[in-house]
Amino acid sequence: MTGPDVDLDLAVMRFVRHDGLDPVNAARQGMLRAINRRIIPVALGDEAWYFLDGPQNVYLMARLGTTVVQVRYAAPLTEDALASSATVLAQEVLAQL
Repeated sequence: MTGPDVDLDLAVMRFVRHDGLDPVNAARQGMLRAINRRIIPVALGDEAWYFLDGPQNVYLMARLGTTVVQVRYAAPLTEDALASSATVLAQEVLAQL
């Protein structure tokens, strides 16, 4: 979704056995890890966190079993509103799996 002041990217990834890792550990390793960023944990699924990628851009990763949902949301909102919106979107996607 794109608008004059809004940008939203959503990805759903399912992991299988890879390089000797079982599917769950492959999914855990498949979650991007941010270097030199403050990662904020989120109570969602088996593992979730977000970080800010600019003043009005949030990047959220959530894992449920072997499925990872990735949300990038940019909008003229506060950090709390961005994180909450991205979390709700990831929660709704995970609920449909």
